[in-house]
Amino acid sequence: LEKEVVAYYNKLRDLLHTGKVDEYLKLKELFFKEINVLDYVLEDNREEIKQELLDEAKGNMQPIENYKLCIYGNGRLVKLERIDKENLGESALRTLEPDGTEIFYRAYLHKPLGSDTFEIIR
Repeated sequence: LEKEVVAYYNKLRDLLHTGKVDEYLKLKELFFKEINVLDYVLEDNREEIKQELLDEAKGNMQPIENYKLCIYGNGRLVKLERIDKENLGESALRTLEPDGTEIFYRAYLHKPLGSDTFEIIR
């Protein structure tokens, strides 16, 4: 399970690092639908999010390292969390800006019933 999750996180990292944010956003489609309902978002702000991702992540993504596999929801959700003292519990998916600022991108994963591939749910 850990190898599968790390591979998926590396896929997400590579998409962001190379500026393929449209593909990244497509993988987060379910996440955005849920968040928009929860936050009462009436308009699609994906273009704004896309530009933020390009500005923050392209060329700045850090390796997936110093993490532990966390399992939630009675074994239905997985996430990689940092284990280093200064970032304990943060997502293993992160950027490091030129000024030293770190930005973390959460990704809770699950496999829908009957599927063999992950979806980003939160």
